[in-house]
Amino acid sequence: MLELDQMQFHLSAHLTNGNIYYPESEAVIRGHSPGRIFVDSPQPRAALVWVKGQSGFYLLGNPNQKGFLVAVDRLINTHLAAFLGAQGISYFEFSADDPAWHPAIEAVFSRRNLKSEPQFVYLPQQ
Repeated sequence: MLELDQMQFHLSAHLTNGNIYYPESEAVIRGHSPGRIFVDSPQPRAALVWVKGQSGFYLLGNPNQKGFLVAVDRLINTHLAAFLGAQGISYFEFSADDPAWHPAIEAVFSRRNLKSEPQFVYLPQQ
């Protein structure tokens, strides 16, 4: 698991595949909004994007990177829990750009107190 320096955020831009379903993560990647980005490798196939304004995380890229979610689980224990706690945040939200992430999220984080809610997103008619 690598944390990208802000000057490296562009390395994860291809993971959105032009999908701006979650514009908040796109804003962090493009440097328009504060956040952090953690990736699986220097040539990322999966990313965890922290959006400071939302106080939440977005999973991007290949949902078959199950080892990535195991690394995210470790990152929560070793770093993110303290990082969030220092900001007064006792829980956080994960959103994924692809529903294929959902089973992996549930499997990897099954020992945690997970709650799931549907989200309704309204898009302009084209």
